[in-house]
Amino acid sequence: MRGFLHFLLPVVILLTAAAVRAETVAFYNVELYVDVTSDNASHAREKALNEANRKALETVAAKITTPEGVAKLMTLEDDQLVNFIKEVAVISEKSSNIRYIATLNIAINDRLLKAYMAEQQIPYMTDSARNVLVIPLFREFKTDRPMLWESGNLWRQAWENSGSSSAPVHIFSIPATGANYAAIDAEKASVLDGMALNTVARNNQAPDVYVLDAVYDGIDGLLIQISSYVGGTNAVETMKVPGMRGPELFADAVKAIKNKIAGEVKGRDIRESRSQSDLVVIYEYNNMREWISLEKSLRGLPYVKKLNLEALGGGKAQFKIFFIGARERMLEALRSRGFSLQDYGNTTLLSRAG
Repeated sequence: MRGFLHFLLPVVILLTAAAVRAETVAFYNVELYVDVTSDNASHAREKALNEANRKALETVAAKITTPEGVAKLMTLEDDQLVNFIKEVAVISEKSSNIRYIATLNIAINDRLLKAYMAEQQIPYMTDSARNVLVIPLFREFKTDRPMLWESGNLWRQAWENSGSSSAPVHIFSIPATGANYAAIDAEKASVLDGMALNTVARNNQAPDVYVLDAVYDGIDGLLIQISSYVGGTNAVETMKVPGMRGPELFADAVKAIKNKIAGEVKGRDIRESRSQSDLVVIYEYNNMREWISLEKSLRGLPYVKKLNLEALGGGKAQFKIFFIGARERMLEALRSRGFSLQDYGNTTLLSRAG
């Protein structure tokens, strides 16, 4: 670790009442409350900052790696760990002769953290923001027809009231838009209609889709059939959430399902991060400005490690994309950026959709 950090420039911790810079990725910001007593105010403040830095790094790491990975990061000494702190903003603070109390917003340097994790072979998620679409179906009794868009769908109402979860796994309920109305209904969702699910996945830029079919389990809970639709493959399991009927039961169920899905997506991404693949792409462009814009866009995709240009001329570019994870996820990422694809095995013809 010291060999890695020896070459780093010292990180200056900025203590300011101003908000963290707008471009800082919200996921890597952690708000913390500290209350530390020591032999004098200066020592209390130093101890509080060290504790806050450690907790902030641990909080972020828990979202992007395994428990073993978190434990390995937490073995760092305070003077090593501080290198991963990008910025500290003081929201409020008070101090006395021996005590320091503050609310801090700490930003983690994600690029440096991931570089260190890669060097130490600590697995991490391939993407800092993954859209996951859920389709909540509901029925009071197992023999009832499922509801999706109906006003009586208490399950979908609970999802809408909960809002969407934050990065890296952005889980949200299917929006009630005209495009989604036209693409899918309760019957299509319940039988996992591939065409309908692929359409809503594209409409909502969500490569992962979960159909959540909930029914009252007697008088003491919800029974939820969880059907995942990822890359055209299905998996089905059931979860029971106990509780008396009412809004609190549905709210608890939403929270439980979000935690479960986030864990599954994180685990899958961590497994995929251990593999690297490549894809040969051919693109026809009208001018060099268009090609330069395309290249910049592709390099910014979350899975792309590097892009090698193999041939350029005559209005055509052939290049190879090296990426982390499953091929289908790479193709889905391209579609989400508005590209139309013709896949021919190891070669893909790429064009702008529309």
